Amino acid sequence: MFASLSKEEQRRQRYIRDVRRLVIEMFKLSDKQAHEQNRLWAEWLDVVQERKIQRLNLLPVDAKHLSKFILGDAGDAFKARAIAILLAPEDRLIPFTWPVRVPDYSWRYAEIDFARLSPQLQMFSLSVLEINSGLNIADAERPDARVVHSFNEFILSKLAVLLEDDATAERLFNCYQLYVERGNQYDYYRSFELILRAKIPEKWKKLADDKMRELIRLRQKGRTRRRNAFDSPFLYYMDPIMVHFLSELPYSMDLFASQIAFIIGSPGMDDDKLSFLSSHTGTVQQMLEGEPYAELRGKLIKFCEVIAEKEARDKVQARKANAAFQRHQEQEEKRKTPERNILARMR
Repeated sequence: MFASLSKEEQRRQRYIRDVRRLVIEMFKLSDKQAHEQNRLWAEWLDVVQERKIQRLNLLPVDAKHLSKFILGDAGDAFKARAIAILLAPEDRLIPFTWPVRVPDYSWRYAEIDFARLSPQLQMFSLSVLEINSGLNIADAERPDARVVHSFNEFILSKLAVLLEDDATAERLFNCYQLYVERGNQYDYYRSFELILRAKIPEKWKKLADDKMRELIRLRQKGRTRRRNAFDSPFLYYMDPIMVHFLSELPYSMDLFASQIAFIIGSPGMDDDKLSFLSSHTGTVQQMLEGEPYAELRGKLIKFCEVIAEKEARDKVQARKANAAFQRHQEQEEKRKTPERNILARMR
């Protein structure tokens, strides 16, 4: 079926097919019912667009209409279409009829209150995100969609009440996204801070910490690219740990100790590590009191000393390089002086 198509087109058609099939299977639609839904959906879009034109608003229907539609009186099978459109990671992967416009910033403001959805729609949303997770969407057009942040919040609310060994809890956690753009440079990995703060079993916090560490390792190995100038998973890993959590740790001391050990042991970013650790070394040492953490305390002190010495050497080298440059400039000026004198006499 896909043999003559490009890989990108195969990917697109497979995604659309899987999401459409999910709607049919979850809501037990016959072919006739699915066809009728297509007709009614197109009719609804026409009516909404006509109303916008009558109000002299000539722009196409946008994502905010879907947010209202999901909270309206339509049946769950129709609401599932709207949810699938909002959760589509890219415009070309929208699985149902929708008037795409470019650029379309309405995705940034469309939200879904997943807690208000029926249990069936909640499971449908989860299933769509599981399909999304099977895609390589590092360059997705909608990493800043507010609906992703909304689902993250819903996941945290469910993890707070589900048992750790509940299969649904694991499915939910696997769909939790650590990278979500929100139009602010400080929000890119805030989902990591939020899951660490949440009142949920520590199992999920440890797994989120493992995920974040893997993101850092992949970046250090050059396996992932920076999405923008502020995309630094290591900095966003250190920030909540070294700034927000020192006064009131929202998880166990063992997890905190492993985080400090990871920060110290990870290659690179020495200047950033020093700026975080040097300001809080005393506090971290006090938190890591007791025999179980004695070795880590020693490593922390040694690390700060080594990095401070390296920084001091770098400063000395920088001063020497600057002095050498100044001498070179002075010598160049001296070599140019005779020629300047002659040129002055030629005026």
